[in-house]
Amino acid sequence: MKTLAKELKIDEHVHFVGFQQNPYQFFHQADVFALTSVTEGFGHVLVEAMATHTPVVSTRCAPGGEEVLQNGRYGKLCEVGNATEVAVQLVDVLQFNEIERTEMIAKGQERASQFSVEHIVKQYEQTFMEILE
Repeated sequence: MKTLAKELKIDEHVHFVGFQQNPYQFFHQADVFALTSVTEGFGHVLVEAMATHTPVVSTRCAPGGEEVLQNGRYGKLCEVGNATEVAVQLVDVLQFNEIERTEMIAKGQERASQFSVEHIVKQYEQTFMEILE
């Protein structure tokens, strides 16, 4: 990746920071988050990005991307392996006007809240109570 960045003459604009204990500081500073996985068990990283007010673009990396973004309701979805589509969607998000950006962030926050600890614990509690009854 570093070699490619140099070849493309973008190495002054691309930073490879390695493993980070706190990725949220990077999400919060980002204009958009891209997930280009082929598969994801659960798109936890998408929820983290949305929770930090970052719009997301993801591949349809089933089940994660499609499930978390509910077929594009909460973020942009692209076909797996289609780099052109990912690029187009990233540029689209980067060119949002303030209203479009605010709406996408609000939708992302709404979706992220559905995965909060409080919400998930209530679901576990309900499941356990149903089993016990």
